[in-house]
Formats: sequence, C-alpha cells, structure tokens
Amino acid sequence: MFLSAESTLWNQCLRVLQLEVPEQQFNTWIRPLQPLEKNNGLRLLAPNQFVLNWVRDHHLSQINQLV
Repeated sequence: MFLSAESTLWNQCLRVLQLEVPEQQFNTWIRPLQPLEKNNGLRLLAPNQFVLNWVRDHHLSQINQLV
C-alpha cells in the first residue's frame, strides 16, 4: 500500500510538533530525524548519538503521545 507523504504517521506528528516546538529547536533536533514506518509502528533514526540523546531527553514523551 502506498501512502502519500502528507498522510504518513511521522508527517502528521511533524505538523503538530512544528506548532509546539520553537522553530530553531524543531529545525535542529526534530527535522533531522528519519522515520521508518512499518507494521503500524514508527521508528526514528537520528543522524548521531548526540541528537538521539537530546531528542530522547527533551521530546520523546511528546513524540510518544502523538504516535
């Protein structure tokens, strides 16, 4: 099944996060995350350990609530 970019789970989350997270933080920490959507689940890949740790510490609960 093909999903358009606008309808993917991660893009729906991004739209909400963009409204809730300050623009600079969003562009620095959230935008670089790469989604892997499979079997109705979402896995996010960070470009490096530093970004992973920062997102985990500051936005993971927020992302989990959206998902």
